[in-house]
Amino acid sequence: MIAAAIFILLKFAGEDDDSPPDRMKIAVLPFANLGPSDDEYFSDGITDAITARLASVQSIRVMARQSVIRYKSSDKSIEQIAEELGGVEYIIEGTVQRERPSDPSSRVRISPKLIFVKDGTHVWDDTYDEDMVDIFAIQSDIAEKIANALDVALPGSGEKGGEQVQARDLRAYEFYLKGNALVEQPYYDIDKMRASAEMYKKALEIEPDYVEALVALAISSCWLAFQHYEIDSMSVRAKTAIDRVLEIDPGNPEVYQARGTYNYVFYKDYKAAMSDFKIAYDRNPSSLELQNSVGFAQRRFGQWEKAMESFLRAKELDPGNVSQNFVIAEHLLWMRRYDEAEQYFDLGMVLDPGGLYNINKLIELYLIVDGTKDRARELLYETINRTGTDDILYISVGDPMVQRVLVFSDSLLVRRIVDSRWPVERHLLHGEMYSQIGEMELARAYYDSIMVMLEDDLSGTEEISPILYPNISRLGFVYARLGMKEKALEYGKLAVAKLPVSRDALQGQVHMDKLAMIYAITGEHDKVFDLLDQILAMPVSISITPEILRLDPVWDPIREDPRFDRLLEKYAEASN
Repeated sequence: MIAAAIFILLKFAGEDDDSPPDRMKIAVLPFANLGPSDDEYFSDGITDAITARLASVQSIRVMARQSVIRYKSSDKSIEQIAEELGGVEYIIEGTVQRERPSDPSSRVRISPKLIFVKDGTHVWDDTYDEDMVDIFAIQSDIAEKIANALDVALPGSGEKGGEQVQARDLRAYEFYLKGNALVEQPYYDIDKMRASAEMYKKALEIEPDYVEALVALAISSCWLAFQHYEIDSMSVRAKTAIDRVLEIDPGNPEVYQARGTYNYVFYKDYKAAMSDFKIAYDRNPSSLELQNSVGFAQRRFGQWEKAMESFLRAKELDPGNVSQNFVIAEHLLWMRRYDEAEQYFDLGMVLDPGGLYNINKLIELYLIVDGTKDRARELLYETINRTGTDDILYISVGDPMVQRVLVFSDSLLVRRIVDSRWPVERHLLHGEMYSQIGEMELARAYYDSIMVMLEDDLSGTEEISPILYPNISRLGFVYARLGMKEKALEYGKLAVAKLPVSRDALQGQVHMDKLAMIYAITGEHDKVFDLLDQILAMPVSISITPEILRLDPVWDPIREDPRFDRLLEKYAEASN
């Protein structure tokens, strides 16, 4: 494991870097906050503003924020940090101190410095001791002076470096920064995302045309809707904010990122999303998030190899980013490139030994590669013992196969889950658990509960929102478990029709997988084998492989059919 991890880290530390040789690598380290700890968000905002301004320069490569944030308060040397960031040539660091935090009449002292890593020379440094009302001009001037020292030009800059900065109300700026500080990856934590959106709304109440806050509110609204939170109102809010930015600042690259996200999330219009992501990326080529967005859209088109290239380019921007490593590992897993996927999952274990999502997917890979439960079960128990919690048992909400194969077949693990709190959205898995251990009355109670929730989610409008398409197949599966065959088949087929693979190569296959399960549960053997044959012939596997067909009890109804073994034999070699 360690050897593979070191190999991958070295690969992305510059040995195989295909970026132009004259493109300088620069890292803006988190500026140190010399004020009280609750003023940390302000120094982070200074760092982000300078990073964003420099990232717009085509001739330099600025390391992604996710890469450098881990060096906040680090005692590592400049040389060590530069090496770990893939051979960065210049590092920018600094300190920030406000006289009176949150007071617009306060003074602020910012001391930035540009360091040439090779010999430690301070290529440029300065100290700004100004009124807070000048903070925007200060940020612009710092970026301009750094660009001059590097002999590069900031887009749109002229003799007066601060000309492009729009004057903003400092109270609005404070709310905007607090919103940014609340959440790093908003779509993973809905509570933080809601709180973050409230900060952006407060900023906009003070200054309605605050472009950065409008963009941030639009993107946060998209991800809140993605988590099925007030979909209709979030759609209106996001669209209104995007349209306003396009009116007042159509050259802003981030508004195209927001519009691309809007089309991706609300309409699954990946062509429009890709167009906007590319516009934004061309204007900000140092953005890891935009590089990933392009990759996510590409795989929805079925462009799996191109998506991999995009994810790898994103990793060049951030070699040690745990989340990026997971994106690549999962993508390789779906592409059936199991040896490579295992290397990246192993690297994830080195970068973040406690990363449960990485561990869960590594467990899934072991099941596929080995065709047995042994190694996967060992890692599952080792994780529980090492962490001292049962959290890994709950990670598989979106991956019930691992639960059915490993967790629900182990009476000890089942007892631990039953004795724990189980959130409402996980009722489906709870129903699966009780069904598998033979507690059918309890299983039916949970299936009934999730059926009511899903039916309510899908009712009320003539046309189902594309965001809710996954719930169509989920509801079909629940109907199948409840013995409601006609409805199960209706909804399983509807999900495939609404979002076929030709429209969405990723989610479309998930719907096909779910329909195959519905066929198996409802006794439609001819149809299930025809559909499984189609799924296994596809170039990627989202949740069905020959090994998983052998292990997952959801396929028990068709195991005695002689076609089952023939199907496994037909595709066994292709899976290995």
